[in-house]
Amino acid sequence: MTQYILELTGLIFFLFGLSMLVNRDFYVGYAKDMQKDRGHILLAALINLVIGLSIVLSHVGWNSTEEVVVCLIGWAATIKGVTLVLAPSVMKHMAKKLASGSVVTVAGFITLVLGALISYLAFFA
Repeated sequence: MTQYILELTGLIFFLFGLSMLVNRDFYVGYAKDMQKDRGHILLAALINLVIGLSIVLSHVGWNSTEEVVVCLIGWAATIKGVTLVLAPSVMKHMAKKLASGSVVTVAGFITLVLGALISYLAFFA
């Protein structure tokens, strides 16, 4: 299960990071939409909670680098989901920052690099 989660999240992070760099204007527009539409925030909260809690509840190993990375991904998604549910204004604040093209570029680069590192760990290490 650890290997599958690493492969899946590595590829998703890599593709989304690349997409943020290539389609920057789309993500700037999406961030602006998120500031206005509460449904986006609730949907993001639900998705993060389902993914995060699924990983946290089913994957409790901390014995290898791979297991630690998977647990950290699960906890990060869970914490983000809880934050979105309990403090949706935090997401609105983050969306305002993301509405800047330079922030999207930095976030895209960081996401791309994380995806590449996780994918390397999943497929080659």
